[in-house]
Amino acid sequence: MKTDSYIRGVLPDIAYRYVIATAFSSVQEIWTRHEMDVGPALLIGEAAVASFLLAARGTKEDDQTVGLHFECEGPVRRLMSFGRFDGGMRGYTPEARSDWPGSLMDGKGSGTLNVSLFRQQSRKVYASSVEFRNQSIARNVEEFLGKSEQVQVFVELGPFADDGTRTSFFPGPISLQHAGIYGSLFEAMPGATADDTDRLLDFLKEHSVLDLLRRQGILPELPGMLAEGRLFHYCDCSKEKVERLIIGMGREEADALIAERGKIEITCEFCCEKYLFGDSDLERIFVEESV
Repeated sequence: MKTDSYIRGVLPDIAYRYVIATAFSSVQEIWTRHEMDVGPALLIGEAAVASFLLAARGTKEDDQTVGLHFECEGPVRRLMSFGRFDGGMRGYTPEARSDWPGSLMDGKGSGTLNVSLFRQQSRKVYASSVEFRNQSIARNVEEFLGKSEQVQVFVELGPFADDGTRTSFFPGPISLQHAGIYGSLFEAMPGATADDTDRLLDFLKEHSVLDLLRRQGILPELPGMLAEGRLFHYCDCSKEKVERLIIGMGREEADALIAERGKIEITCEFCCEKYLFGDSDLERIFVEESV
């Protein structure tokens, strides 16, 4: 089932809120643009969905974006992802074509996780960093929230096959064209007790509410749903932003690049869009800047 959707809500009689998402086309867009191997694709897919879960969790701020920057010690040295409250996601890794023995988490190993939260309306940016262990991205996110906000959360992230035939994803012979990423986050609300946590775990276990999500990316029907929406791939690069980068470079350096290469070519790391500039473009850019 090819779907890109999410739900948010609060479980009645259990002091936990939730965000649950299933991403197919939105992560496929990332994988295709970067021509990724399976391991890096699954890692960046999980990171992108995790960014969205953090942006959408229990907040009245509907304009926030969360960025996750994993500086890793494994074969994949860097994972960067952003998720917006409205369902937008993007991601990037320079090690798009890489493979390794062992488990999926061995691809990133341990390292440092830098988390940023940006609110568009107030223009405020909050940032924090924690060390992460060689565990799944879901466990890394749980530990980050536990350390930074002292809040109890249960996070699950993973791949699913759109036809429901769950095979070994990594290492395994699955084609990425049939894969998506699901994610769920259950967060204790203020005043939640140990009994609430026990009731949550019993609820999830007894009702097998996440089984179809794990196998086929189908969202569960949960009580207390407050909102639903669509996930989508986005990139906020633009020609105007790249022109400002060239202005920051300075006219002398820009002219030198044109003389050497005949053009200036800049490629966005996230969406792989190419921006080309020639002599006439430089004249316009620097004339407009001087006005």
